[in-house]
Amino acid sequence: MAFDRYVAICNPLRYLIIMNNTACISLIGGVGVLSLIANLPPLVFLCQMHFCGPNTVNHFFCDAPPLLKLSCTSTQLVERINFVVAASMIMSSFTMIILSYSMIIRSVIAIPTTKGKKKAFSTCASHLTVVGIFFGSLIVMYVRPNYNNSSDYNKVVSGCYTMVTPMLNPLIYSFRNRDMKNAIKHNLMCKAG
Repeated sequence: MAFDRYVAICNPLRYLIIMNNTACISLIGGVGVLSLIANLPPLVFLCQMHFCGPNTVNHFFCDAPPLLKLSCTSTQLVERINFVVAASMIMSSFTMIILSYSMIIRSVIAIPTTKGKKKAFSTCASHLTVVGIFFGSLIVMYVRPNYNNSSDYNKVVSGCYTMVTPMLNPLIYSFRNRDMKNAIKHNLMCKAG
């Protein structure tokens, strides 16, 4: 989406040429292949571990950190691999989004009219809000050297990027909708007086 916003704001006349079906499929396919390749090494090492004791994962889903707590062998190597992969994938994605938006901001500042600047910034604000919530919780969860935080803490943080962000997406993106804004204003005015 950051690239889509970048093209829409920085190259609006070439948008349809740049963001054609081939480009969209390539972006989606590239992300899918890259995430499969990046997650393969941690998965291979995780599958070679021995587990003993309770066979119940104390989490909402079978994620690496809670699964590592069930291992009766040393988890240092797998933790390091998970950290390197997570840090490189999350931080590189976040950095590319920030770079894209810094280029967008540079272009928006060059727009001569206040109305044009406002429209361009409102296009990006909803996506930046979702990016902030999603990547903030991912960084707190995975870009840390050890996974020794409490299970409850991990559940809350993982709930933020797996449940809260998707639930907020329709709400955040609908704030740009004029009908939604009018309905909120109408409800607030009715309750106020």
